[in-house]
Amino acid sequence: MKVYPKDYFEINSSMSTGEILAALDAVVEPPKWFRWRSTSGKKYHGEVSPNSFKIWKIISYRNSFLPIIEGIITPSSSGSRIAVTMRLHRFVAVFMLFWLSGVSVGVVTFLIAAMRGKMEPTPALLVPLGMLLFGIALTSGSFWWEAKKTNLALIEFLKGTERQPTRE
Repeated sequence: MKVYPKDYFEINSSMSTGEILAALDAVVEPPKWFRWRSTSGKKYHGEVSPNSFKIWKIISYRNSFLPIIEGIITPSSSGSRIAVTMRLHRFVAVFMLFWLSGVSVGVVTFLIAAMRGKMEPTPALLVPLGMLLFGIALTSGSFWWEAKKTNLALIEFLKGTERQPTRE
C-alpha cells in the first residue's frame, strides 16, 4: 500500500552501461546547496555512480512535491535495464503525513460530534474536509504532474525501448 506518491518502473535500453553513464553525465550536474537555475544548461542535478543515480529536476519555480529520481543500472543481453523509483522527499512525505493525519482527526471528530447531536451541522464543518481533500490533491497532483514529464524525459534520453511496471 502506498502511503505517499511513489512510482516504480523499468526502462529497457539498447545502450550499454557506459553509454547510459555518459547520457546521464550530459544532463546531470553536481548537487548544490542553493540553486535557482542551472548554470551549465543541464536539466537535472544530483549524484551518478557506476551502477546507480539519484537526481532531481532543476526547475525555476517552487515545487516541494518534485520527485526524487533514483535508478539502478544493470547490464542485460540487449543493453541495459534501469530500475527507476520516483518518490517524494522524505521530509515532505513526513510533513504531509503529519498534516493530513491531523486534519483527518478533525474531520472524524466533527463527524462523530455531529452524529451524536452534540453540534449542529454547519458549513464550517466542511472546512476540515476541504483541507483534507486539498492536501491530498495538492500532493498527488504536483507529484504526478512532474513524474509523468520525467518518465517521458528519462525514456527519451536513455533511449528506452519500453516501460515496464515493476513491483516493490
